[in-house]
Amino acid sequence: MRILFDARRSVHRVTGIGRIIDGLIKALAAADGGHEYLVVYGEKNPLEGATPSSRFEGRRIHLSLNSLRTNELMPQLARGFRADVAYFPFWLTPLRMPCPMVVAIHDLIHVHYPEELGWPRRLFYRGYLPLVLRAATRVHTLAAHGARDLAQECGVAASRIDVVSPGVDDAAERQDEPHDGRFEPGVPSPFCLYVGNHKPHKNLANLLRAYARISSRMESHLVIVGARSSSADPLSIPQAGLSRDLGLNERVHFLGQIDDGRLWALLHAARFLVLPSRYEGFGLPALEAMARGTPVACSNTTSLPEVVGDAARMFDPEDVVAIAEAMLALDRSSELRRDLAARGRIRATRFSWTRSAAAWLASLERACAP
Repeated sequence: MRILFDARRSVHRVTGIGRIIDGLIKALAAADGGHEYLVVYGEKNPLEGATPSSRFEGRRIHLSLNSLRTNELMPQLARGFRADVAYFPFWLTPLRMPCPMVVAIHDLIHVHYPEELGWPRRLFYRGYLPLVLRAATRVHTLAAHGARDLAQECGVAASRIDVVSPGVDDAAERQDEPHDGRFEPGVPSPFCLYVGNHKPHKNLANLLRAYARISSRMESHLVIVGARSSSADPLSIPQAGLSRDLGLNERVHFLGQIDDGRLWALLHAARFLVLPSRYEGFGLPALEAMARGTPVACSNTTSLPEVVGDAARMFDPEDVVAIAEAMLALDRSSELRRDLAARGRIRATRFSWTRSAAAWLASLERACAP
């Protein structure tokens, strides 16, 4: 197959889509196969650091991630490359291609939480997504929950949906020596860790309220890693005001967006990871924590149960008391942490980029079948 791969959202940072693109491309480049790829990128070249191969051609284009000019440029690139199939890891795709098109819909957050978008973008999403789903030959989701969600909310036939779960980066699988967490100013030890953005469905407000109930009984501080609402304004962390109002300024530490090296170190050093989301398309931080041997406490909703299995302490994300109890149990019990860490390492072996790449290729082959 000759495959056009839109990798413009590869950004080498903690965002889920960027991590998935990078992991897939590295696995595809390392795999033995006769497929040829045109990897289209923007800000970052995801082929850097991948296994060199003449089968991969990288091409940088200057096109906004949210530009409708994708309807003009991507078909041109596909024709010039003589692509057999095109892959888009985001819902803003061309509506017509000269070859079969495979689209990844990582979640339906904007269907379930439309208030997270302003009115113009909300109306555009509501109108454009159904057109994309009709134009796609096949649709990818990250978990079985996502497949059910697409069928129920968008009417996509189950026969057109493939579950392609992400893997875990090799760096996360290394069993490094324990780290005391004192590798940068402002990070205390011990600490528990949250990784993700600050949008309402991530449920940070309930996490902070839960932590406020038990902070005086917790050894662990709470470290929050993830994108701020505006990188230009250091005071724009959405939940900083709530943290202050709850009297947590000395116990909660907002680090903003960080690079992979610091993220791996934090995941490894954390006493446990807490993920209180109301909705996750997959829950990559939970997988990466488990691979590191870091215990996980997470919500019992959407895709998270199928990711963590029996390797996490789960709770109802709407129940502040339940969140607090889970955090306190993990903070106090070294035996519970050891048990969940051991289970997590085993669970994480179910998810590899090699398996992910194989499932991805099988889906593209189905898209090309007569």
